[in-house]
Amino acid sequence: MHHERLVLGGFIGPFVTGWIRQVSGGYPAALVTLGCCLAAFGIVVFVFLSLTERRASGPHRLRTTALFTGADL
Repeated sequence: MHHERLVLGGFIGPFVTGWIRQVSGGYPAALVTLGCCLAAFGIVVFVFLSLTERRASGPHRLRTTALFTGADL
C-alpha cells in the first residue's frame, strides 16, 4: 500500500507545481503552495499524534512518552 502512495505523491507534486507555475507565471507561487501543503499536513499529523497519545493509557503511554521525550525507562 505504501508504494501506491509514493507513486501518487510522485505524480501529484510535479503536476501541481507545473500547473501553478503556468497559472501564476513563475515558481515562487508553486513552491509557496507546496510549502503550505507540507505545513498543513504537518499540523494534521501533530494533532493526530496528540489525540492518540491522550487516548493511550498504562504502560503504553509511558513508552510513547519516553520515545518522544528521549527519557530512559
